[in-house]
Amino acid sequence: MSRRAVSGSAFIAVALIAAPHAFGWPRPPGVPSVAVAAAPTTEVGEIGGAPYRIDIPTGWNGGLVIFNHGYRGAPVRYDARAPDETAQTYAPLGYAVAQSGYSAGGYAVREAVRDIAALRAHFASRFGRPKEIWISGHSLGGSITMMLMETQPTTFDGGLSLCAPLGPMIGYTKTLAFDPLVLFEYLFPGQLPSPARVPADFITTWERTAALEKVLDAKPAAAATLRRFTGARTNKEQAMNLDLFAHILGELQRRYGGNAFDNRDTIYAGTGDDVAINAGVKRYRADDRARQLVIQDYTPTGRLARPLLSVLAVDDPLVGAYPSDLHAPAGPVRVRGASALAPDGRAAHARRRSLSDRLAAGAHSTTSTTASETYADDGTWARQRWTPRHVSTTARSARLRLANTL
Repeated sequence: MSRRAVSGSAFIAVALIAAPHAFGWPRPPGVPSVAVAAAPTTEVGEIGGAPYRIDIPTGWNGGLVIFNHGYRGAPVRYDARAPDETAQTYAPLGYAVAQSGYSAGGYAVREAVRDIAALRAHFASRFGRPKEIWISGHSLGGSITMMLMETQPTTFDGGLSLCAPLGPMIGYTKTLAFDPLVLFEYLFPGQLPSPARVPADFITTWERTAALEKVLDAKPAAAATLRRFTGARTNKEQAMNLDLFAHILGELQRRYGGNAFDNRDTIYAGTGDDVAINAGVKRYRADDRARQLVIQDYTPTGRLARPLLSVLAVDDPLVGAYPSDLHAPAGPVRVRGASALAPDGRAAHARRRSLSDRLAAGAHSTTSTTASETYADDGTWARQRWTPRHVSTTARSARLRLANTL
């Protein structure tokens, strides 16, 4: 559910495909050859209940970028009359862009996998099989990007995940959403529903966010304890997150038939008064079936056949610098600013250059590689390369905050 517009003007996804290369595969019988577009083409429609948009630029180079949107309350609708920022980002490079609005809102991972496969097939039947396919997404779409690169290792030439915590959903949703609401319930009783039983009609609203900010302002010591735990910088930011997280937990409870998160063994740390907090917070037992359904929906393996780049913005108020340690034992990719989608202009050129160089070097590697970058205010960068390993993300502290534009 988007709380703010995503800026595409400095969209660093350009760097993902800036280096020319292609993994050519045989075109099966009956699949038309790629045609060079004489004029820009935009097509919108619906496949199996999932809205979609396809943009093909003049002088199409035969490559395709599939972009996955983040968490939304309902399927995303597209307007062919309106310019699309993502398509405009890739058009100068000659790449077509295909986007699915998914056939369901919320945590629509299962639906997205099906809808993206149908969109790829439709694209190939209408415009020819692409010479190369890149996949990218932000927030939930970044998690879907990782999932598809793991489960379909030869389909995509590379991926870019923006503002997405790349770990098991059972772990990062507990750390980033459930645990902060548990602590809020202890510090501010009665102000929000139980995080384990959110009413079906609960939706996030600006009015509630404003009311929650006033609640936090009225108890500055308790609010400071909560912010110390979550990493939120202001009460306004904290209120926005709490309202949104309660909405997300309610949607997950309806989707999976109960509360999937268990905090009976959780040790809450970093509050400034950990002894009192751990003695006072409510403890919840997960519904076993709901928990298993969440795990089955998808739990990452950490095994990649093609390059995947993960970018987090350290000042993002929702996702922040949640560590993507499943694929990055040395740390996540981090950029300065409130959104990895719109990094500071001063460092943008260096970032694009470095990401391009890295992917060009690793694109034909037989081992899975990603890289970590940390940018200073002057735009300098440091690079590190690693091979992924599986890391359990059973977090016992929610001192990290949700990295996302949702």
